[in-house]
Amino acid sequence: MKAEVSATGKVEFGFRMPSDGWHVFKFEEGIGLLTNNDGDIIMNDRGARCWKFVLSVDDDKDEDNGTTIDVLVYEDSKKGAEMVESWLAATGLLGKFAKNFPNNEVFDEPVMSKVKVSLPKELLKGKTEQRTTKSKKDGKEYTRANLVAWGPMNGNEEEMDAELFGGKGSGNGGGKASKPAAESKPAAAEEEW
Repeated sequence: MKAEVSATGKVEFGFRMPSDGWHVFKFEEGIGLLTNNDGDIIMNDRGARCWKFVLSVDDDKDEDNGTTIDVLVYEDSKKGAEMVESWLAATGLLGKFAKNFPNNEVFDEPVMSKVKVSLPKELLKGKTEQRTTKSKKDGKEYTRANLVAWGPMNGNEEEMDAELFGGKGSGNGGGKASKPAAESKPAAAEEEW
């Protein structure tokens, strides 16, 4: 394993996570249901399945370029559905999904099948915050980077901070900036859907 020295002089071994702040994120291939080591689908106490989205920092000027975060979303969570819908909005895809799936919920199979092939390689601005929590299983403390806010690539980070957090940083809030993404690509032809 190779050690890497950051600009701050900190030596890091193995996996790195994005530092706190705004980054350009790209959705990676492999959006899917979270499974355990035996291949069983992970479910919460209410029997809802968990979806895993992997995002990587995609900006050559960012010291954190190439680092990744996993975002886990449960199907029975209103916030989870809002997250996926807001990612589609931030990437300019929501209109196509609304047109092609007018009677479906976001976690319905045909919608998620299309999300899995449409969202990868799309970009958005995302704000991360590292948090340390104590594991209930082993009592150890673990630090992870959480995606606490996001918005379209054309969003101004200071304006998104003010809208989402009242200019006070992320705290316990988080979510999407309401400014819609500009359509940067032509709408998909019907046969693509």
